[in-house]
Amino acid sequence: IRDSLKAFEILGDGESRRQYDLQSRLRMRREGDEDRGPIDESKLFFFRKGDPECLALRIVYFLTHARGSEAVELLGSLERRGGEELLRRHLDLNDYLDCVFLLGEHFLEEKRYLDALRRFLLLFKHQDAARFKRPYFELTVDALKSLFLRYLPRSLEAREWLALMDESEEGLPWTARERARLLIYSANAHLELDDVQRAREVARDALRIDPTSRSVRRWYHESGLAY
Repeated sequence: IRDSLKAFEILGDGESRRQYDLQSRLRMRREGDEDRGPIDESKLFFFRKGDPECLALRIVYFLTHARGSEAVELLGSLERRGGEELLRRHLDLNDYLDCVFLLGEHFLEEKRYLDALRRFLLLFKHQDAARFKRPYFELTVDALKSLFLRYLPRSLEAREWLALMDESEEGLPWTARERARLLIYSANAHLELDDVQRAREVARDALRIDPTSRSVRRWYHESGLAY
């Protein structure tokens, strides 16, 4: 009964279900190896060769076996040799997209927020127009929103934030409240750069988008600027 209740809780909540599906998929991939006993990596063909295709498969192996740091180190070496598109050229599409997602998660855990952003944006742009989306597409959107609304505003300088907003956040499914928060971060960045007029204009845009926003009104109060 306890197991049934736990399953109901997971499957009845959309976010929990998405995470469960992803974890189950990766766990099945790992357990498929474990069923065959301990892996002697020296016997895996892609560990015995150094051509780009084998190196790409090794990256997939590292990422799906929770060895993100090794995957990133090897990826850096691979991209220095053949450019950023090399990984895509040597993996089938599904493995490539899985890699992009897992790299994004790894960078997020390592607090390498710009690296995480680049991977998640790449995945989002590819999948947003796809008819059949990967199981972790909504997790990708959630990760991007967390980056923009939580992590990046705290870790970037004002000019870096404004440059990022000019090129990266379009197309994401923002709510009015989320969009207003983004604009307030930008207004604050303009204020830090002593561009009071532009800060006021951006804050007014935020207020038009979400007239009831407490964060917008709090920003006005704390900045000392009039509505």
